[in-house]
Amino acid sequence: MFEEILQKVARQFAKDNIPYMVMGGQAVLIYGELRLTRDIDVTLGMSIDKLDMALKTINQLGFKALVENVSQFVRETMVLPVIDENSGVRIDSIFSFSPFERQAV
Repeated sequence: MFEEILQKVARQFAKDNIPYMVMGGQAVLIYGELRLTRDIDVTLGMSIDKLDMALKTINQLGFKALVENVSQFVRETMVLPVIDENSGVRIDSIFSFSPFERQAV
C-alpha cells in the first residue's frame, strides 16, 4: 500500500516539476533498516510561496487536506498534512526553507 502511494506521489511530483525527497520512516524502510511507520514524510524542494502549486498536485493525487485553514497552517508549520482516504495513509509534505534542504533534495 505504501509503495503504491509513494509511486503515485513520485509520478505526480515529477509531472508537475516539483523537486522532493522521501524522508522519515518510509525512507528508512526503503534505504535502511525496518521499523514500523504509519505515514509518509516528503520534503518539497520549494518554499511556501509555491503552496498553490503544491495544492494543485495534492488535488490531482486525490488526497484530502487534514486541516481547515491550509494556508495558515502551512505558514505556521511549513507542513501540508494530507490523507489518501482510500488507504487511510497520511502524507506530510514539508516545505523546505534552508539552502541545506534544497541541496539535499
